[in-house]
Amino acid sequence: MIHIQTVFIIILIISFSLGGSIRLASPTEPNSGLKQLSHAMILHGSAYLIILLSPWLGKTSLLPAQIMISLFFSFSMHAISLFHRRNMPKILHFLPAVLTALFTAIFIDNAEGRIVCNSMVLIGVDLYVLRMMAAERKNTPGKGQYMVDFAVLLNLAVMFCREYFSLTGKSHIQNISDSTLSQSLLYLSALTGLIFLAIGFVLMTKERTDHLNREMILTDKLTGVWNRRKLDEVGHAELLRLVRYGTPSSLMIIDIDNFKVINDTFGHATGDSILCLVATVCGQSIRETDILGRWGGEEFIVILPGAGVDESLQVAERLRMAINTIETGLDRTLSVSIGLSLGLSSDDWHQWFERADAALYRAKSSGKNCSFFDISLQQENGISQISWNPSDILGIPAVDEDHRNLIATANDFLTFSATDYDKRQAYARLQQIERKILRHFRREEMLLEELVPDGVASHREKHRLLENRMRFLMEKFRRDDIPLHAVVQFVVFEMCAQHIALHDKEAFGR
Repeated sequence: MIHIQTVFIIILIISFSLGGSIRLASPTEPNSGLKQLSHAMILHGSAYLIILLSPWLGKTSLLPAQIMISLFFSFSMHAISLFHRRNMPKILHFLPAVLTALFTAIFIDNAEGRIVCNSMVLIGVDLYVLRMMAAERKNTPGKGQYMVDFAVLLNLAVMFCREYFSLTGKSHIQNISDSTLSQSLLYLSALTGLIFLAIGFVLMTKERTDHLNREMILTDKLTGVWNRRKLDEVGHAELLRLVRYGTPSSLMIIDIDNFKVINDTFGHATGDSILCLVATVCGQSIRETDILGRWGGEEFIVILPGAGVDESLQVAERLRMAINTIETGLDRTLSVSIGLSLGLSSDDWHQWFERADAALYRAKSSGKNCSFFDISLQQENGISQISWNPSDILGIPAVDEDHRNLIATANDFLTFSATDYDKRQAYARLQQIERKILRHFRREEMLLEELVPDGVASHREKHRLLENRMRFLMEKFRRDDIPLHAVVQFVVFEMCAQHIALHDKEAFGR
């Protein structure tokens, strides 16, 4: 068996060391619970000092020792409640100590009775702490909380074991310093749990401070929404997610119309309040999954994960109309212009932003207070479809005819995808579209070899990337990993519309 007195000495040294160290750190975190935890550690060490000296102090010394141990649990519970900013009932601060004092006094000559009753009190405290930790799980960043959980669960396990040994008469404890299995388990767990509790709690406070500091760095000071640094991070991450999982994503740039006039006429303080109002209304108008941030000046950005063309247009119009209704107290209606762009699998963040910015320029040039996508769209029965734009004409009859046919096929597929389709029928239509697109790609490459031989290799590579991407998405749809909507967004708006508007013009020098 383990020499219990040696364990006592180790426990009290570690308790006092942890308590003193945490106390030195606690002034920098006044509301974190560190101060209460340091008091708990010192009480814990003091209890074991008394237990160590109990052979000389007599049985009555067990009463203050047991009270200090119960206060250690109460102070630890209070520290955790402070950390989570929860109001712990005041009675719980002292009830464990009162019950422990009562049971210790009643069973001063009955070690097993004392163990059973006091263990029940501490089990109640542990269960309360676990319930509190579980309730705040989502609001607590980092891994420190799991170390605290482990410390509490370890103590619970030992308390239940002590209950079992005592109730079944297997503990055979005559003295608190007896080197029995039950006693050895208790003190070793106390030592292990103490270390995990202290390190886990300190780690929790550090992780929360780091999280808050990071949020401060990534938050716009004036409006409280994310700032440009955060938007850069999310934009890059969203494009990676789009490529990996195949679901669409849209970008929205919002610009307050005539904001300079507002600043010049009413002053910068009024301009700042307008920015805050717009940020608030934007936050209320977008979806919970959308990311809102201020890009700079009077420009805001919304990243819409999972949103295709129609969904993002609906959000944009809802947001635009909500801003029109803002009561500013000024002699004018507040309005915004919005540019939108669908993320492409070949995009980097800069390219995605540039296309949305170009769409914003179109909105500004079209009279403001409107929203534009970066591709030409037309509404057909409430569905956004590609419109044939005269600027897309390359002057090569075979290619232009193919483009018109592809756009018509893509629009038909958009209409079909909005119906209650049969999956096998949808997959068959995808295969038909794939064959049409591949035939067009081959004809286009043959023409490029005749007309622009230097550009055929790079354009052929773009074709292969699009083909592989389409097969990847079709396979994910076949396995039910993504909805048809995700494949439609790629085939219609990236493979057809964007490829025609961007890559084909570039390849043929138009």
